[in-house]
Amino acid sequence: MRPRLFMIQGVFFFSYFGGPLQYYHFSGMIYPKEEGDGQSLTGKLTDDFGCSTLSEIDIREEEITFTKKYKYRCDLIHYQMKPNHSFQNLWVGTYKGIAVGRDHFNCLIVEVPMKFLLPMLAQKT
Repeated sequence: MRPRLFMIQGVFFFSYFGGPLQYYHFSGMIYPKEEGDGQSLTGKLTDDFGCSTLSEIDIREEEITFTKKYKYRCDLIHYQMKPNHSFQNLWVGTYKGIAVGRDHFNCLIVEVPMKFLLPMLAQKT
């Protein structure tokens, strides 16, 4: 199997102590771990609350799961999503964690070629 690279962007919804529902943007990448068989994945996300690392990533045709840990926090947030077939590349799901509770998110996940990471692509424009 070839190594896989994914771009991810979306919004997660959050309500502070029962207040109005708010949404926050996130974006990042899921990519092969440097060490290992090239099939194990890791990733990074950035949002209004900081930078985070993704682990325990499982990508299947009808479900994606991963665990997110912010750089300066100890708690973990678990994400689970399924494709929404009414819109290409749209995934919808829930996240949950001790510090954040449980809520919903929507995201776009697009597989891109590994050469997307090569600096020479930017130099040719």
